[in-house]
Amino acid sequence: IRDWLDEKYQLEFEEMFVGDFEETEGAGQKGSKGAKDDGLDPQQIPTDPQDLAILNGTSGFGLPGELRFNIQDAESHVYVKILPILSSLTRNNREMLIQQLCPMFRLMASLSDERYCGGGLAEIDAMLECPLLMPSTESSGMEFEDLSATKQWVVTSSYFFATCWVRELVNNFIFAADTSTPQASAMTSSSQGFDCKDVQQKVIERLKALIDLEEELRFTASKCFVFSPPGLDLLPAPKELYEVHSPKVDIPEYDPHASKAQKKAAAAEKKKLVKRAKEKEKSKSKMLKVKKKHEELLSTRALGALRPLDPQVCCAIGFDGLSVIPASAEGSQCLSQVQVTKCGGPVITLLLNLLDKSLSDILAEKKSCAFNSGNEERND
Repeated sequence: IRDWLDEKYQLEFEEMFVGDFEETEGAGQKGSKGAKDDGLDPQQIPTDPQDLAILNGTSGFGLPGELRFNIQDAESHVYVKILPILSSLTRNNREMLIQQLCPMFRLMASLSDERYCGGGLAEIDAMLECPLLMPSTESSGMEFEDLSATKQWVVTSSYFFATCWVRELVNNFIFAADTSTPQASAMTSSSQGFDCKDVQQKVIERLKALIDLEEELRFTASKCFVFSPPGLDLLPAPKELYEVHSPKVDIPEYDPHASKAQKKAAAAEKKKLVKRAKEKEKSKSKMLKVKKKHEELLSTRALGALRPLDPQVCCAIGFDGLSVIPASAEGSQCLSQVQVTKCGGPVITLLLNLLDKSLSDILAEKKSCAFNSGNEERND
């Protein structure tokens, strides 16, 4: 049954979410669809003409795509279709199919994982290093607010599901990369079918990509009022953002040749205009505060709905690429003789925040259990 499930879901996963690159005879040759003329990497030419049109910027949707987050020096033969699914004309693809990406991969990983009597995660490790077909970087930059509401939704959704995807990758491969115990080391280096040190570096690269994705999502989600995470209703914008503001108030100067009565009337009019200008400025300031608060709520809402990172990911702090003490210093009896490498950075900050949250959740759960146990004893 396991083999049947494994074969069935791997095939369905590849058909729905994975694209292939054209095979080329040499690095200097381009694919049959003209990579050189289009400025594309000749080693990464999609076989799907619709995906190629997205990369070339000639698709009917009009949102240019880009292959992003490919691990350097990795010879990827496949890519994950994020933008093609979300820009599809089929509503089922945009709203339902994309939500199956992470759950299906989790099932595949469970079927392949040696811990659950699978053949090893080497069966699906191509997913760890392959790029994602995403909206171009310009789409989430200064040009984002100039996009139509539909394109803003596609860009924001792309970053949301890509972030969930990378988190799912890290969650599944972190167990194969952790060599903190001899038993784990033996499992990851042999039974899973790959070099765990190599997987560690790839997990670190995915953590770096995760930081970039979350920053992009934080920005796009705050500016896209038509996006809501799956399972949540659309958050209505405050009415203050739609109020029509009066045009700029021009305060006229006094006419030196005017009569006394005219000057008095002009002074009264000027006073009224000055008051109106102050009220307008105050209203504008209030609107900016309301807008900022709403944008922060949107981004917090989107980030809070992401697939959670497994607490085991904290173990990446000890990987060679992130370790404070280099691997060459292992077994040293005197720490003063050990040269400490550079510590810190976004990845370390991410992992330490995850560690802090995991410990807080564990302590809160234990405190709650102890409290409930005390109540039961008193009731007895």
